[in-house]
Amino acid sequence: MNSELDTWLLDLNLQGDRIALWMKHPTKITRKLIKYQPTFYVVPKKIGFAETEKILDSHPNVAQVELVQRFHPIQSHRASPVLRVTCDRLSAFSKTWHAIDELEVAEVCNVDFPLIQKWMYETGFFPMAQIKYTAGDTINALELHDSREAIQYEIPDLRRVKLEVGIKTRYAVACEKDPLKWIRIHNGEDIILENMSEHDMLLELTKTIRALDPDVIATENGDNFLFPYLITRASKYGLLNTFTLSRDGIPLQKCLRTFRGSGSYFSYGITYYRPSRQFYLHGRLHIDAGSGSHAFTFQGIPGMVEVARVTLSPLQKVSRITIGQAMTSMQFYKAHQLGILIPQSKTNTAEYFKSGLKLLKSDRGGFIYSPTVGFFENVAENDFSSMYPTIMLTRNISPETVLCTCQDSPYKVPGLGYNVCNKRLGLIPQALELVLTKRKAYKKLAKQDPDKERYSSMEKALKWILVTCFGYTGYRNARFGRIEAHESVTAWARKILLEAARIAEDFDLEIIHGIVDSLWLKGSMEEETYEKFCKAVTAATDIEMQLKGIFKWIVFLPTKAFPTVGALTHYYGVFRDGKIKVRGLELRRHDTPLLIKKAQDEILGVLAKAKNWQQFQNVLPKARKVLQQYIDRVMEWTIDPTELLVTMRISRYPEEYKNHSRQAIAAWQAKRLGMELQPGQMVQYLITNAQAKRPQERVLIAQLLDRTARPYDRHAYRELLERMLENMLLFMNAEKRKHHLFSYKCLLNLSAT
Repeated sequence: MNSELDTWLLDLNLQGDRIALWMKHPTKITRKLIKYQPTFYVVPKKIGFAETEKILDSHPNVAQVELVQRFHPIQSHRASPVLRVTCDRLSAFSKTWHAIDELEVAEVCNVDFPLIQKWMYETGFFPMAQIKYTAGDTINALELHDSREAIQYEIPDLRRVKLEVGIKTRYAVACEKDPLKWIRIHNGEDIILENMSEHDMLLELTKTIRALDPDVIATENGDNFLFPYLITRASKYGLLNTFTLSRDGIPLQKCLRTFRGSGSYFSYGITYYRPSRQFYLHGRLHIDAGSGSHAFTFQGIPGMVEVARVTLSPLQKVSRITIGQAMTSMQFYKAHQLGILIPQSKTNTAEYFKSGLKLLKSDRGGFIYSPTVGFFENVAENDFSSMYPTIMLTRNISPETVLCTCQDSPYKVPGLGYNVCNKRLGLIPQALELVLTKRKAYKKLAKQDPDKERYSSMEKALKWILVTCFGYTGYRNARFGRIEAHESVTAWARKILLEAARIAEDFDLEIIHGIVDSLWLKGSMEEETYEKFCKAVTAATDIEMQLKGIFKWIVFLPTKAFPTVGALTHYYGVFRDGKIKVRGLELRRHDTPLLIKKAQDEILGVLAKAKNWQQFQNVLPKARKVLQQYIDRVMEWTIDPTELLVTMRISRYPEEYKNHSRQAIAAWQAKRLGMELQPGQMVQYLITNAQAKRPQERVLIAQLLDRTARPYDRHAYRELLERMLENMLLFMNAEKRKHHLFSYKCLLNLSAT
């Protein structure tokens, strides 16, 4: 036997009573099996330890019972005795702990999460870690030669392909009535499988994937459509048991994992959708860019690898999990390290009773300075770096530390008076510390290192986890959550932003806008002044504030309902280095047609050449001319309809809509095609006749674009283009806006508004 180094842990999957570890070598991929006897913990609640141990010993699948010390519940300051139960084999784990749980004589902990991740929590191994092992069919010695704390680690070169299919009817439905037209495999160049029978195409796909031997197979909506469709076609020709994309030859249909629930979930006022069926290949990574959770897939392989290493989540799972699930996995691993037991449901930390006055004080968000509507020159944007997670770390905010019973704690939450423990660092701050440290390092490398794109990808991926950590403390189903911890963070945030505002006054700086963790200031032309301001704020608050840049000019837009009230996140401007920043405009909205985005982007490029208010007004005619060119193309029928598609998220099932909104009509059209849309999924449609009396004639879903001769509604898209420019000029007073809009509409031979 010999040992292997220069090896990365590419992926893991269950295989009977063992775990299959897929090793990525510089020139090959190998699979090794490792024995794993999972454990769980039992806390007696109705009978004593001795009697509970007898019950456990009598179970045929229990290999060992030990008395150990663990923290339970999380609020405990001292470890207490619990029973650790080891199963005799991996396949019996679920039925064993369920059998114990059903007796209702003890609480069962550390059970209801994926066994692959459970193995990683217990061993400390993580995806894409460099490892060393003893060669052989079964691994006896496995060593970790890597660290989650590593910053400049090596990522192996992964061979990638993208898989797409064409359907003759172009229905996005997996059924036998929709024949396969072609298969495209892209690996730097296109390999097209067509002009052959479906049977031969499917066999050729398997052969081609085997020959190319990719490490990554990327798809768009592979879980919800592409793979189910291919399985349906393979079934028709009796190929179910031979059609495979995995390295070990397992049929694709056996790579399916199903999850309970509809896949729809509600978060921050928006309904999202995550497929309840997911396909995890063996020995290859199936990365689904259309799975419903785009936060990490958007950051590319480096970003996903970083999240996989930090959260101990397999890469195939990283492309599908929500940000909250990533945060939860980090908490579970840290809990394992600290000896804290993980309950099956949220810990008993219900919100304490509050008086009406106390509720008014506590149930509040971050502090906001309403923006002044208008055009401003030489405005500096200053941001706190990871404000909320840093508050949680530096102020020790965690479910078990807030409202701690320590009588001598000097830590109090400002304005609320909550007592915060000073004897131990909480679970959440400890879980966040690594992410905060690494993100800071990646931000620095993204500015200095030759491989800037890689570190920028990793930094942005970690940012998503930090964005979620605060909200998750108040999430009703979070295992380690508490509403008072949530309230404590916002209380500190309000105090910190007010302190920053006070320091701004000391520097004779005027606040133009402020929201939670950012301040837009005016009053100095010198960058040095703002750098000194940021250092003063950092020293006073113990949270780093950075100068993001100084705008040549910036426009703060009003709300549409109240023209004198500034919209918190609707603005655009140009930094001194020429970089354009946009928030809240059509360019940043997911439902905006591509043509509108292109037009606005080009208009912003024209406006960016202005250095001040006078020049801004001078270039407006050029901006109007750009818009006129787009309108002319729309009116002359020269636009590709795919550039006019509107993308909307449906919030309910098609049959639950009671009005004839455009997305409701599109959802109904999809349903009639056989598409099983669920709340949170996206529909794309073309506006065909916005004023039609028959609702079905107003829009056409994307799947039917090549089945109709109906053109798009030129006037509807012209109106969208006009409104886009009008929205950008809402900051002007009535007289100036009337002048610019009037002169523009004269060009269109339209009446002024």
